[in-house]
Amino acid sequence: MISKAFVINMPSSYERLNAISGQLKELNFSFETIPGVDLRLEPHLKDFYSVQDNIKNFYYPLSDGEIGCFLAHKNVWKRIVENEINYGLVLEDDALVSDDLKNALEVIDNLEIDWHIIKLTETNLKPRRTKNLFNIDGYDLVSYYKPPASTCAYVISRSGAELLLSLSQKISRPIDIDKQWYVFKGLKIFGLKPYTVSQNFKFGSEIDRIKSRKERTISLKIKRIIKRILLSSEYRLKKFLYDLKNNI
Repeated sequence: MISKAFVINMPSSYERLNAISGQLKELNFSFETIPGVDLRLEPHLKDFYSVQDNIKNFYYPLSDGEIGCFLAHKNVWKRIVENEINYGLVLEDDALVSDDLKNALEVIDNLEIDWHIIKLTETNLKPRRTKNLFNIDGYDLVSYYKPPASTCAYVISRSGAELLLSLSQKISRPIDIDKQWYVFKGLKIFGLKPYTVSQNFKFGSEIDRIKSRKERTISLKIKRIIKRILLSSEYRLKKFLYDLKNNI
């Protein structure tokens, strides 16, 4: 079974913590709370953000909320590495877990393939294209053409945590986007379907609540659209070459 469960929660968000705590209690699931990072209270942590890399790697400057989200997940990865945890379940506090979560974790526990991250949810309106690798106890392990942009619920191995920490010395993109690009650095991301976690949208976004991004002008919006198209094209090309090289 999963060695450890972590819930990321802003210390001021009592309602969100109570909601996820109640769900996990019903499943007899213990967990450790990892405090969210608010750069308004810890501005020195913004030193981990690279403006230069952001300009090169992404199409808009990150907000304090996005940087804080990334740092909170990094704190989980550090806990896993420092405590030599084999693999851990990571949940954000707006997760809605199903009664089948424990069954899914048992399936992951018995996987005999090399993996770094197993995604347990997907919040895209249009599901990502996947390839079924095999079925085990009613669940499909899938690979992604492009991993879903969500960090609400995933299982991460210690080797995955070590790799992510080594690749994210400086932050330049949102955490979920960075993971998509880290695939080309050896990060092995899979999904387990049917998903056993969804997102509770009633709370709204903590990232959007902590704002620092300036209003966009029309010219800036156009530049960002063009940069996004170029980055998307670059990703497709790199993915094609990566799959070709690895006979995928």
